[in-house]
Amino acid sequence: MEKEGKIVRIIPGLYAFPKYSWLLNEYVVPDIGTIARGIARKNDWKIFPEGNTALLYLGLSTQVPAKYIYLSSGRHRKYDINGTILEFKELNSKTISISDKNTNLVVQSIASLGKIAASEESFIKKLSKCFSPEEWIKIEYKAKKVTSWILEIIAKAKEFSNDENY
Repeated sequence: MEKEGKIVRIIPGLYAFPKYSWLLNEYVVPDIGTIARGIARKNDWKIFPEGNTALLYLGLSTQVPAKYIYLSSGRHRKYDINGTILEFKELNSKTISISDKNTNLVVQSIASLGKIAASEESFIKKLSKCFSPEEWIKIEYKAKKVTSWILEIIAKAKEFSNDENY
């Protein structure tokens, strides 16, 4: 099937159906997030975007990372996908306790910026718009075991999501 062009080999053991892009006027492979989820499914891993990858997925950064990093319940692995690095790092015990996708995205985004940059009101306001007030209640509850300064930023984002005047 690969020789016939019906499927594309991403890495050994992982194949995808190419999709036609009308914008590019050619067939393209799936995006890195889809490939990462495919590798995770194949290896029976739980994965979460880390740092800049999480910021990109939440729309808090427009910079495309040079390498996409995911925290994984599996072992450390790196893949080269058409010149883009896809890296899986082992989860630490605190991150394993957060099983919710949205909570993990928020925690990783805040942690990647650091305490000072993430504490800026402009960032917190942008972050608060990523989820509904109801979802922020869930995120705050599920993040109760994270570092206190991250939890404070989550609480502020929850407050801003409830404030319709900004």
